[in-house]
Amino acid sequence: YLAPLNAKANSDVSGLVMLAGNCRPLEELIQEQYMYLSNLNESNSKELKDEISSLELKVNYLKDSLNEFSEPEKLPLNLPASYWLSLKKYDPRSVVQSLTIPLFVLQGERDYQVTMTDFNLWNDAMNGESNYNSKSYEKLNHLFLEGEGISNPSEYMNQSHIPNYIIKDILKWIKANK
Repeated sequence: YLAPLNAKANSDVSGLVMLAGNCRPLEELIQEQYMYLSNLNESNSKELKDEISSLELKVNYLKDSLNEFSEPEKLPLNLPASYWLSLKKYDPRSVVQSLTIPLFVLQGERDYQVTMTDFNLWNDAMNGESNYNSKSYEKLNHLFLEGEGISNPSEYMNQSHIPNYIIKDILKWIKANK
């Protein structure tokens, strides 16, 4: 999410590879993730519903009432107001459009944390730019590990490795953009 901003601030960066980088505001992703996980949870307990309601209130507060004096307990993830205020000023799409260095965005199609929505937003923002490449991978989750079917948090506990084809795609891109 912040890689484009860091690249813009550092003239030594000669190219940027982003894996599962969100393009949308963090609070949108958090809400989406909670809803996704609640739909996986068959019990849909009162505690889970209360947690989702609390998150929704915090996100609404963030959108409508955030100021430098906002208490962390009123904000998503109990993060300080300074954190959220700094993110409100950041538009990753406009920053990435201002970059002239080569950019390669990779995305797992089974990722529920940063979804294909974000991948498509990067593609839309960079449509036709000669310094931009992107690729999505059908079997990969947020950690770029292979799986089948609907992705869920339990698969993150399985020991695995990033597939060789990801490493090869990145190396190929680096060699093409030297």
